[in-house]
Amino acid sequence: MPDNYLITGYQGEPHVTAENDRGIHAGIVGAGRFVLPVGKQFMAGKIGSNTVRMRDGKLLDNGAAAGIPVGEYIDFTFSSTAQGKRRNDLIVFQYTRNASSQIERGTFVVVKGTETSGTPTDPELTQWDLLSGNPVMDQMPLWRVPVSDSAVSTPVQMFTVSKSLEYLAELFSLPIQNAVAKYFEENPNAVVDVMREAAASGEIDAVGIHIGPEPPTGGEVVWIDTSEEE
Repeated sequence: MPDNYLITGYQGEPHVTAENDRGIHAGIVGAGRFVLPVGKQFMAGKIGSNTVRMRDGKLLDNGAAAGIPVGEYIDFTFSSTAQGKRRNDLIVFQYTRNASSQIERGTFVVVKGTETSGTPTDPELTQWDLLSGNPVMDQMPLWRVPVSDSAVSTPVQMFTVSKSLEYLAELFSLPIQNAVAKYFEENPNAVVDVMREAAASGEIDAVGIHIGPEPPTGGEVVWIDTSEEE
């Protein structure tokens, strides 16, 4: 057993593992499969009758980070169906681990569906929680590409884009600030009560409160302006 469990620190030798990073990423963003809000976010579109181009982006697959470099893209060519048949193919991120060498890889591939004259269904994917056990393969769906005869239809998005911590902070802090401001505006005496309770509990050293229409001239730290009331 190791006697040093520090991850983000110098130990004199390589010690940070993929398992370390996956756990940290999943703890921050969440366990699951997400596209990150950077780059082109794997934007995909048709560039020919049977070709789809997917642009750059970054993702987390149960904490495992992967992505297409900025400005690059991948083209996928789809095979035709029999005349009058339809098929759903999926563009996926595919994680694999070689059981012998333990080498892990991440690639973007097409998983081919089954042709039908009726309504096509998505092909079954292999999905494994990369945060537990010894995963061998995991497939994260990105786009569904309907294929009919020799042509593809517009790709259908299958992934969720995560929210950044900055976005979440702004999302939740502004309504709270507005609610607090509105409460104290409607209940001005509540400010006095809150400050006095804070002083009594030791959360702040002391509270000097001045109530009146004129600004304080002493050492008061809170001024309750009553000019409009008068």
